Amino acid sequence: MYLDSFSIAAILISMLAVLATVLTVRSGHQKTIGEVQRLRDQITMMEQHVALPSHASREMCCAIRHIYPHALHGVDFQLADDGEGPYIKEWLLEHPLPEAGHLEQAIGEYRQMLQESNYHELRRTTYPAVGDQLDALYKARHGNDAQLKVIDEQIARVKERYPKPEICEDACEH
Repeated sequence: MYLDSFSIAAILISMLAVLATVLTVRSGHQKTIGEVQRLRDQITMMEQHVALPSHASREMCCAIRHIYPHALHGVDFQLADDGEGPYIKEWLLEHPLPEAGHLEQAIGEYRQMLQESNYHELRRTTYPAVGDQLDALYKARHGNDAQLKVIDEQIARVKERYPKPEICEDACEH
């Protein structure tokens, strides 16, 4: 069997094409494995449903949401606080980890926004009296929840009238 130079070149080009295809598929497979692992990590964090350990952690969470509005605690990042202040324990976002100075600036802006909104004070002065709430709870534990339902409706109206600032609306509650 005699092969001319054209046939040899065609065989070599075919072999190179097959090799390139195999390497491309393998590279895509490695990327897929990495993406699957990232998703598994996010699912694990979601299943853990770890509560924010401190008020400072909640502020940090809201600051991160200020920098990355679509980031979710327990999905895209996890915060911890071992007694020396909050820190980012896990970071699964494709965006870069915020630098300390940028994070401190965002926390300051969040605090300023809360102070300007004054929603805490407005809610506190408008909620039903604590004694009334405790009385309603006592009666509910003894089978009469009518007063508790009224109190809950009043609280819901206050929360609706004086909402939390939107930047952190329920995003850092868990």
